[in-house]
Parts: sequence; structure tokens; C-alpha cells
Amino acid sequence: ISEHDGFDYQKELPKITLPPILYLAGVKDKILGNPICVERLMKETGSEQDNEMMLMGKAYGNKVDYGHIDMLTHKLAVDDHFPFVASWFKKHQ
Repeated sequence: ISEHDGFDYQKELPKITLPPILYLAGVKDKILGNPICVERLMKETGSEQDNEMMLMGKAYGNKVDYGHIDMLTHKLAVDDHFPFVASWFKKHQ
């Protein structure tokens, strides 16, 4: 529930159909987008949709154990997971 306006996302999201969503989470993100919270959000936004979660870290085939911001800003991200993200978007146009 939003502290700003009281909107109950958990109650309202199941009522709408969202487009396919690619959820990204870095294994080193412990606060802002930690994998547990991202997975919970994915389940809450529609289990019948074509959603996918990508956990990013060395154990999952990435070159870096990513955190929150460096999954976008790390110098290796462009060649590491950006190509997959781009192809995912093409697949779901």
C-alpha cells in the first residue's frame, strides 16, 4: 500500500491485464530490488501473463554479481545481459 496516496497495489493489480514483463534482479541487491521482493512482485502482477525473471550474478552465467544500479551502469552490462534484454523486448513487441 502506497504511503503517498494509500493505493493498494496488491489488491488492484490482479484486476488489470498488464503486458509481458521482464523482471531484473541483481544477486547483490539487498534493499531496493532484492530478488525476493522482485519475485513476489512478479507473482502479484499476474501469474497467467508471459512474465519472466532474470536473476543476475555469476552463478547464473553473468560476468558480474550485480547490485541495484550497476545492472544498468556496469561497463560489462552492455555485453553481458543487455543483448538478452533487447531480444526479450523484440520477442514481446
